[in-house]
Amino acid sequence: QLSAYGTMSSALAALQTAASTLASLPKLRAVSAGVADSSLASASAAEGTVAGSYALEVQTLAQAQKLNSVAFATTATSVGTGTLTFEFGTYAAGAFSLNAARPSASVTIAAGQGTLAEVRNAINAAGIGVSASIVNDGTGQRLVIASKDTGASSAMRITVADDDGTNLDMVGLSQLAYDASTGGTANLVQTAAARDSTVVIDGISVTRSSNTVADAIEGVTLNLLKVAPGTTTTLIGVQSGLRAVLGTAVDFAGGYSSLSQLGIAFQRDGSLLADSAKLRAALNDPAKDAATAFAAVGTPTDSLVKYSTATAAAAAASYALNVTRLATRGSAIGSGPAALTISAGVNDTLALAVDGTAATVTLVPGTYSATALAAMLQSSINGAAALAGAGSAVEATQSTGTLTLSSKRYGSASAVSVTGGSAMAGLFGTPASTAGLDAAGTLGGVAATGLGNTLTAQGLTVTIGDGATGARGTLAFSRGIADRLSTLIGSLLDGSVSARTNGLQASIKSVASQKDAFALRMTKVEANMRAQFISLDRMLSSMNNTSAYLTNQLTALSNATK
Repeated sequence: QLSAYGTMSSALAALQTAASTLASLPKLRAVSAGVADSSLASASAAEGTVAGSYALEVQTLAQAQKLNSVAFATTATSVGTGTLTFEFGTYAAGAFSLNAARPSASVTIAAGQGTLAEVRNAINAAGIGVSASIVNDGTGQRLVIASKDTGASSAMRITVADDDGTNLDMVGLSQLAYDASTGGTANLVQTAAARDSTVVIDGISVTRSSNTVADAIEGVTLNLLKVAPGTTTTLIGVQSGLRAVLGTAVDFAGGYSSLSQLGIAFQRDGSLLADSAKLRAALNDPAKDAATAFAAVGTPTDSLVKYSTATAAAAAASYALNVTRLATRGSAIGSGPAALTISAGVNDTLALAVDGTAATVTLVPGTYSATALAAMLQSSINGAAALAGAGSAVEATQSTGTLTLSSKRYGSASAVSVTGGSAMAGLFGTPASTAGLDAAGTLGGVAATGLGNTLTAQGLTVTIGDGATGARGTLAFSRGIADRLSTLIGSLLDGSVSARTNGLQASIKSVASQKDAFALRMTKVEANMRAQFISLDRMLSSMNNTSAYLTNQLTALSNATK
């Protein structure tokens, strides 16, 4: 019996695996994409992508910038000590434009740790999006510094605060300075330029910073590879439950509410058989959504509302959505226009807290426009290790010279405050901070729990995008056949089948215990019988001796009488 239940459990588990796969919306709605010459690029398509054919030409591949130092005698040769500051951006027309999306960072080369190998190790240990290695080219040991990100906007500018007091010469740590803009000092040699990828799609040139192009053709992701310019009780109860799920219509389905409408029907032996042609036609019908017949699906009428997740408690129904508050981001705004000049050691530090994590950053000296100052500020703050480790970041903007720092997180966990530093007064004056708020509203008339820009109620979670407060349409939630089948099988495996299996295991243990008790009793009976046998054997031996003695005495008496 236990073996039979094990076989059934395996069959149910296999059916559940298949049902779980069918319950996956992305898999059901998946479409395929391919490239005629697979050596040039690979392609994938998201659900809902419109079919089409495109001419593709890969002209350039994105690459990361690499810089080489002069040759040093050995890896133990002293380079120098001080601080290396790495900034990322674009070199164009003799100027360097900072990439605000890439945080700047500094690496300190401490006294007594300035050999070529130690400088390499310090850069790598910093984890700032730059790798360093040493290559022997035959003339000496050269330090190779490479950006880990591809694209023209990830080129490096390396400024040096050399402990010898001179930051631009070819002595000490300043040997690693690099600024390729007009008038800049480039003591390193570029061996690979930061470059974007370029692909021509139907005659339209598309440039991206990496070799993954995900937004040129809607729903299609291209991975560029090579340049080619121009070119799933009891058994009866289980059966009954499965049949009930498979035969029940789906509410709020996208055009298909039963398996029969998809060409899937029960056979006499209880198996399911699919009419391939009818199923294929149903899956390819653009006016209907076959996925909703299988998976748990939430469909909002408001295009700015996204269905996220559902728990087992969520029931198939149409839920009215009302938003009483949109989520906001925490921010800090200056009291007036910011000073545009940052001087080293004078007004170059800023202390702040973002989403509850405190950090102090050192700003890059220079004279900036208000827009460039905001970009440098964002890059410097987001480069702070404490903030990066906590997953926090800011967006810096300016309006008529007044700076605003906004957390990139939504809701009550979002906050920004400027707390001190030599640059605080000049940049923000007396900054005012506003905490973020979670979204609020109701779903199906029930008050929802807000977390950031999500609302959760009645087992359903939705994400609220932009838009207005008030009525935001409805969310039609349905549980497809595969989703309900997977849930049923889970309850069977964890419930009745598990209970029956545990009962059989208990019976087996009981029989084993009885067997052990019987064996122990038999051992005792055997010992008792052996003891009785030995006692009887001894008594019999004594009686034999007495018999022999009496026989001898009778013989002697008879002889004496004669």
